[in-house]
Amino acid sequence: MPDKTNLFHKYLFADCIRCDMASAGSAEVLQELLGMIKQRVPAMDIDAAMREVLAREEIFPTIITEGLAVPHARLTEISEPLVAVAILP
Repeated sequence: MPDKTNLFHKYLFADCIRCDMASAGSAEVLQELLGMIKQRVPAMDIDAAMREVLAREEIFPTIITEGLAVPHARLTEISEPLVAVAILP
């Protein structure tokens, strides 16, 4: 039987989902995603988090297909996974 303790939905909250994001470029989208996470983790430094995410993307881009990417990084202020999702028009 699979371990069900690390299910994706445990790390995704309604206030970290945007279905109408108007940002045009990837940096702006990342900034908005990190802003949503900051609401849940006030101690997080958005600029430092952005640097970590961009550094991770430099090593190995997380683009899955056109229009779908999963940028991520490990941040000391966040002890467990936290997911933010954006859907652009």
